Amino acid sequence: MSDESNSQPQDLRNRFAGILCIIAAIIVFALPFKFGGIVGIPEVLYFPDDIFQWALFTWPPVMFPVISSLFLALSIFAAGNLRLDFKFILAMIWILLALSSLIGFKNASTMDFPIQEVSHFFGIACFTMSIYFLLEARPDMRELLLNAVILALVVSLFMGLQQFLWGFKETLNYVYEQEIKTGLRTTWHLQNRLEQTRVYSPFTLCNSLAAHLVLTIPLCLVLIWRSRTTLKAVIIVSATALFLFYCGNVPPAGYILISLAWAAVIMFTLFRFPEEYTRPITATICIIFAILMFSILYFTGSRAAVLAFGMALAVTAAVFPFNIRIRIASASSILAATAVGFYFINAGRNMGSMTVRFDYFAAAIKIFLWNVFAGTGWGDFFHQYPSMKTFPGTEAPHSSHNFVLDFASQTGAFGLIMSVVVLLFPLVLILYANRWKMKMPDYIVNIAIILGWTAWGIHSLADINCQVPASVATAILMVALLKFAPEKDNPATSMTLGKGWTIILKLAACLLALFTFWISSKRLDAEYYQWQLMQLCEASPVNHPEATQPNPEKVEAALRIAIAKMPYSPFPWASAGNYAQATNHWGTSELFFQKAVELSPERASFYHKLFLAQMMLGKKKEALESIRRASLMFPNNEEYKKSYEKLSAEMGK
Repeated sequence: MSDESNSQPQDLRNRFAGILCIIAAIIVFALPFKFGGIVGIPEVLYFPDDIFQWALFTWPPVMFPVISSLFLALSIFAAGNLRLDFKFILAMIWILLALSSLIGFKNASTMDFPIQEVSHFFGIACFTMSIYFLLEARPDMRELLLNAVILALVVSLFMGLQQFLWGFKETLNYVYEQEIKTGLRTTWHLQNRLEQTRVYSPFTLCNSLAAHLVLTIPLCLVLIWRSRTTLKAVIIVSATALFLFYCGNVPPAGYILISLAWAAVIMFTLFRFPEEYTRPITATICIIFAILMFSILYFTGSRAAVLAFGMALAVTAAVFPFNIRIRIASASSILAATAVGFYFINAGRNMGSMTVRFDYFAAAIKIFLWNVFAGTGWGDFFHQYPSMKTFPGTEAPHSSHNFVLDFASQTGAFGLIMSVVVLLFPLVLILYANRWKMKMPDYIVNIAIILGWTAWGIHSLADINCQVPASVATAILMVALLKFAPEKDNPATSMTLGKGWTIILKLAACLLALFTFWISSKRLDAEYYQWQLMQLCEASPVNHPEATQPNPEKVEAALRIAIAKMPYSPFPWASAGNYAQATNHWGTSELFFQKAVELSPERASFYHKLFLAQMMLGKKKEALESIRRASLMFPNNEEYKKSYEKLSAEMGK
């Protein structure tokens, strides 16, 4: 009787864990489509307007930690007896990285940046911890989560292809029509981005899509080859994606033919493939997807991704236990092929955007050496770099485009250590397993995962992968899905926790979820009202196609709500200040930008805006001081420099 009573809660927990694993698979599948945006840019916000847009378009990045904290709270109840294995260590190092992000509050001059960054990294920690709990409860769900990653990649590929073939042209035509209709001008940045035709969908940057591709390409090809379930799922999803994305670009007769072809493919796939046709079909699909994936990677135009993938392949070939001659020949061939690929993707482009990265890195190292223990604070690389840059121009990146140096420069030594540990842990794990010649189930799948992680990790040293929730969450999940045999010397061998330690761990996870939900939900609420204010103040043909001119009363009401939600932020004041300048209310603009400067005293552009308002009001003495400070903070900005020199000469100073 007691055995039956004990088994009932266990059965319920297993079912609950199974349901959560299905939800986790849905979240993992949705990651590239909903959380492909970039964290840490408080000046740029986006919220869908209606249910249709919420269903089809990307979501605010700060929603990810809200969702992951709620999911962690549910996962705690699904976990039974816990073990100390590599998934636990993986979760702990990401939690420690999140804790190191708190140091970025200390010296930050603008509070928006640390709030966004801390919310993001605590959200990632919650996600990692929830995956640990779920896989401990239901390890049989591993294949489901792997397939969720692959199917998300498949849909992303067809979205990218659709964007390359038709999307850019359609968007440009829409923007031009809205400009004519509303009289509003599109920003130069958006115009240039559309005309470049570098594929980025479903992410917001082409480099983010490239990072996702180098992470998942090896796993995709291996699973299609090895798993009939994956093969059939890929065929069905591909046929459906082709039907949905491309049927609108064919005449009615073609639409009927495409519909019939789609139905035929689905029916054929649902039946069991004859054994003699399985390998040819598998090989054909692998070749097709290899061509498609590398083509989309090429269309992203990401040179760093090509180099990262080639270097990862070479390292994998050199490290894994093959014959030494095979290793040398493979690594050499791969590096040669990478050089050829880089030549073609770089053709017709200069090296400026790559060489300037080293200027970012040098500045980040200097900032770290100046602030070894606490860093300069989140967001203040963006504020300090303009005074340090050696390249001409007005570009001021929000980060150093290097995961390790971002943490080192803005959170200090502890962040530096933890970011290095995060990148190296999966590699150390797999090398340790190889050294002891452990029998690993799905050895080829493990190699594919580590190859993808290595490429992604190398790329994250030259781009902002860890600032993209979809990218970093997918990478962590893939590492958590490594599979080791439970042998004596295996690093994945589990030490079962006692009841007391399990309770303590679950309570700590509850605190993690509560803190993450608190800070991210408050920020989400605040960003929504700031976005509403921005919609009123900064209309464009894309975000404000109806071009209804807001009245000052509406702007003032929206400003009051925004500053009540985020009293620490300069950005509501700056948005309202921009509107005041656009409507020639220069006195109001001066007051608003004075408040913005108080809340963000290291931002050169706010001093420049304040200078413009003071000049229009005839306050030349105050204007001279404002433009002097802007010029000191950003000496490479020719506009600031010329304005300062002209006003100084005019006033005889």
